[in-house]
Amino acid sequence: MAGGLGGAEDFDLPARLQSVADRLGPARMRAVRHALIIVGLISLPYIIVINQAHSMFGFDAHAYWAVDLSNLYGNAGGNTSDLDAFRYTPAAGQAFAVFGVLPWEVFFAGYFAAMIGALVWLTGRTWLVLLAFPPIPLELYHGNIHLFMAVAIVVGFRYPMAWAFIVLTKVSPGVGALWFAFRREWRLFAIAVFSTVLIAGISYVIAPDLWRQYVSTMVDNLEYDPGHPYPVPIPLPVRMALSVAVVWWGARTDRRWTVPVAATISLPIIWFHGLALLVAAIPLWREDRIRRAAQAGVGGGTDGETAAARDASLRPDVAQAASGRNSIGA
Repeated sequence: MAGGLGGAEDFDLPARLQSVADRLGPARMRAVRHALIIVGLISLPYIIVINQAHSMFGFDAHAYWAVDLSNLYGNAGGNTSDLDAFRYTPAAGQAFAVFGVLPWEVFFAGYFAAMIGALVWLTGRTWLVLLAFPPIPLELYHGNIHLFMAVAIVVGFRYPMAWAFIVLTKVSPGVGALWFAFRREWRLFAIAVFSTVLIAGISYVIAPDLWRQYVSTMVDNLEYDPGHPYPVPIPLPVRMALSVAVVWWGARTDRRWTVPVAATISLPIIWFHGLALLVAAIPLWREDRIRRAAQAGVGGGTDGETAAARDASLRPDVAQAASGRNSIGA
């Protein structure tokens, strides 16, 4: 489907950034990389220190740990940012409830390690560089699920059932699954939809009243006025329309990296640390690059590149190694 939209090939931000890196050369890029690593290593403890005066370390993760199925949405009514306000579907609440048996410190230590693991899996050896991107250390501080959503998006190209995680938590970023529909990959689209409906259906059978409470709480929160503008004050319907357009363009021009961009745009509320979701674009862009090189038969020996492209969606480190040492941040 590459080239399915006239003039679209002229716009490829990752490719342009790569072109800048190529012009700078390996030595200068190495200096930039080392400088960013230093900034990143300083930024994480700095963000932890300055934010503790306003919110607890692991603020969002605490809501996942403190799930109480007998009062799942008791702290979520009439607000969008209170401590322990749980706003995901009952299916997500039922899954998180098992962690309540652990002490908070043990839970968050494991959760924090899992976030780091997700970041490393997605970006390989560039993960320290990305700590200089403020949304990343902020995400690590708050402990939201954006990095896990990024993993689900990357995995979801091969295993579409991964989209159930996204839809049953943040809901609206599930617009990214339209990638399959726009490409007429109906079997993959059906797997994503069926998996989500199946899990939601089982959850509903177990606790139908929780789903009524969820819908009621979410509807009530549509009228909530926080008294200040959100970081991105564009209404969700407008952003959803833009997200659909981005996914459509990406599907038509064979650019998988557009899916996490669309998912980020369609977050229910775009908090600053929500931009951490964009890290999924890095391995997907690398995969796109490998696949196009294989299709073009460049690099001497397309068999190896084809194999790398086949594995890249589940092995971002393979994509990074195959994409060349001069990649941005590599």
